[in-house]
Amino acid sequence: ALTIGVGFIISLMILGSLIDLPFSLYRTFVLEQKFGFNKMDGKTFAGDFLKEVLLTLIIGLPLIYAVLYLMGAMGEFWWAYVWLVLTGFSLLMFWLYPTYIAPIFNKFKPLDNTDLKAKIDNLLTRTGFKSDGVFVMDGSKRSSHGNAYFTGIGKNKRIVFYDTLLEGMEDQEVEAILAHELV
Repeated sequence: ALTIGVGFIISLMILGSLIDLPFSLYRTFVLEQKFGFNKMDGKTFAGDFLKEVLLTLIIGLPLIYAVLYLMGAMGEFWWAYVWLVLTGFSLLMFWLYPTYIAPIFNKFKPLDNTDLKAKIDNLLTRTGFKSDGVFVMDGSKRSSHGNAYFTGIGKNKRIVFYDTLLEGMEDQEVEAILAHELV
């Protein structure tokens, strides 16, 4: 029964990905293209899609198995055990994502603009935010949208700027965007 349950959920996940595929294609190659944001070609899109499916299976399969096992084996308090597993899993993903998962899709390099780096370090010191580094992501490979984010927990916290954001903004604007992310 456990194997059937896992197979059923995996089938639903794959079906959901296939249903979403035409909408994702439309969003990327029609809407984003229409407004001049899309920089992705079909090969990159297909590669990202396959990577997403494989990661979902590699990460999701053991997690689904564990949840279904706990639901069947832990009696009326199964939900507490599932909650603990899912909480632990979420924390693990927050820790793994910046270093191991994100680089599967994009290239990251340390910020090399020394003036901007000094301003960012000053902002981080003033706010008490600790970071494992400030990185630039090759967002221009897929889109001309600019973005910034921080991700991770513990010693794996990273600040990331899309290269497109840094190309289109002054240092003070980038600093203001980062301040917004830290709030």
